[in-house]
Amino acid sequence: MNPEQDWLQQPQTVRLPALWQGRRRLWLSAVVGLAIAQALAVLAAALTARAVLEGRWAGSASSGLAGLMGLTGLLALLPLAVALAATALLRRHQTVVAEKLAQSYVARVRLALFDALATLSPPARANRSRGSVMLRFVGDAQALRLWVARGLPSLTVAALAFPALMVTLLVLDARWALLAGVWSLVAILGMAWTLPRLTAAVRQARWCQAVVAAKVHDQISALPALQAASRQRRERRHLGRRNRRLATAMTARAQALALHRLVTDLALAGLALSVIALWLRDQASAAAVFGGGGVLFGALGAIGLMVAPLRRTGRALAQHAAAAVARERLTEFLSDAEQRPARRLPLPAGPADLTIRQWALPTGATWSAHATAGRRVAVMGPSRSGKTSLLECMAGIRHDADADITWAGVPLADAAPDDHAAQVGYVSADLNPWRGSVGANLRERCPQADFQQLADACVLAGWPHSLSVSSLHDPVRDEGANLSGTERRSLMLARALVGQPGMLLIDDAERALPGHPRSCLVRLMAGYAGTIVYTTHDPALAAQADEVWNLQTGEIGRPLVQASSALIRLVS
Repeated sequence: MNPEQDWLQQPQTVRLPALWQGRRRLWLSAVVGLAIAQALAVLAAALTARAVLEGRWAGSASSGLAGLMGLTGLLALLPLAVALAATALLRRHQTVVAEKLAQSYVARVRLALFDALATLSPPARANRSRGSVMLRFVGDAQALRLWVARGLPSLTVAALAFPALMVTLLVLDARWALLAGVWSLVAILGMAWTLPRLTAAVRQARWCQAVVAAKVHDQISALPALQAASRQRRERRHLGRRNRRLATAMTARAQALALHRLVTDLALAGLALSVIALWLRDQASAAAVFGGGGVLFGALGAIGLMVAPLRRTGRALAQHAAAAVARERLTEFLSDAEQRPARRLPLPAGPADLTIRQWALPTGATWSAHATAGRRVAVMGPSRSGKTSLLECMAGIRHDADADITWAGVPLADAAPDDHAAQVGYVSADLNPWRGSVGANLRERCPQADFQQLADACVLAGWPHSLSVSSLHDPVRDEGANLSGTERRSLMLARALVGQPGMLLIDDAERALPGHPRSCLVRLMAGYAGTIVYTTHDPALAAQADEVWNLQTGEIGRPLVQASSALIRLVS
């Protein structure tokens, strides 16, 4: 079994992954350990600064700055330099470890998003714009990365460094510690007061971004139609209105973020001014309660070191608000994942009997059918009669819990993914090539196919060029934009035929088959030994089959033969 598809072997229950999981536990523990080490280094730096400055002030007051710059003074500053260097190195190492943690987590989140996307049926996928889906993969994932890589470590360091700095102030004087505690509480309450407004602004900005992303993607997809209808000016106005709404939302977000940071800056300024005012008052009273200027420098140094944790706390809370909104959107996206059964049963190689039981018809009745190995079956019926749904269930794209579709007695819904891909080829007018090369598209179902198998499939599919080893490297743009319509359809048909699967499914044969559909169908029936099931509205194409399944009435019968296409249409 292909290791990359192991997740398909289990019933699909997709959730947002936990941060504390697997090797991320080690990285998260390392982040906390480095935060503790930084807190201790900050405490050592503050106390060393106080000791050095107080000692020089008291011991050599007359020497002034020259005394501090002497050899003895420089040696006294060495412990302070070591403490500050250790803080910087620890912060650098923490940044690297936190980024590894974030990248591991975001990669798992994107895999969870892909798993959820892979379970969606075509109608469920149609309800989501590609622009909003890409915003989930990029924008929301980036918000989670910023929180895990920067916000969470900063909050951890702040939570551990703040007590250490409070201890430093308490050693200098309890009243300064009290002032720091009061102003820090003011800052925390202010940030808590501004956080709901910031969260609401982030949510509105993210919604506007999704609207713009969806609009841009839709315009890119429909660009030829816009050019043909000369609607560029109209669509430009529509996009301009959405851009203005996004600009308004982003400005409101910036204002909320600025207010959030302003509270912290005002609290820090108030703390510094309060400490200086209290020191000046005591110095003026000649009581010298706080000692010399070294004590003041030590206190201001501790307060200066408090600036970073408080500001980081503000930024971390803002990043947490953005991550909370992202988690809401991601959880909503993952909740749409459809439950799929475990897929472990092997499928036999080659053509086999196909049996359908309990298929719901538009009339409400249930219907059953059986096709022996190598049979050619045309499925007919008006639009919305379930033709495409039936083939999508057989191809594994859609899951119907009530229907029972078996291949050689094995339920196709329970078949192992690799076996299913090898034994069932599916082609539809809505399928387009991948971006890559001709060879990569041909080997999508069967990665181990050799050149001869690829060449045989291209001949049978009517590939309009002579296939060579070098032509396998020819580029294919997004959705085959650089290919002609015949080239796209023949490439998709050849991909479905590589490896000679036991069954070939063709949805909407009139549009899915390259060239003249009837000629292509006749060529397929002559050169392909497996079972063919195709949907069509054209009685002339249905006449090529061994039997016809009518999903409108539930009838199973033989097609009309030896009649012209015009006569068949007249009779029908």
